[in-house]
Amino acid sequence: MVAVCLIRFLMRVSAVAKRILIVDDNRDLACAMSMMLTMCGFDTAMAYSGASALLTARDFRPQVALLDIGLPDMNGCDLARDLRKSLAPARPFLIAISAVDPRDSNSAETREQFDLYLLKPVDPDRLLSLLSAS
Repeated sequence: MVAVCLIRFLMRVSAVAKRILIVDDNRDLACAMSMMLTMCGFDTAMAYSGASALLTARDFRPQVALLDIGLPDMNGCDLARDLRKSLAPARPFLIAISAVDPRDSNSAETREQFDLYLLKPVDPDRLLSLLSAS
């Protein structure tokens, strides 16, 4: 469901966002999302850890990054901060996707590092309204 919702949104912004980095330690979810986005015409790359995401992003230069917060090797906020530094001056649109409610985590740091924070499963209408307001 999350992948379908994101595809609906990303198809609407496809003129702006072609390269999408998917970072999730759940390989099945990352692969399914990548396959669907690729079928919709997007260029995707996947990473399953923070370290591999940083390496992949250097060459791939994503315009959008979908980041799971709970990665095995680093906190999603740390990854977001490191991605911004390593990709400067470009500024990818960073979307946190997590089952963890931001009120249960360090929400000030999350607001600072991400353009959007979405709870799984993602509601496509909410995603669109949040992005149109940003």
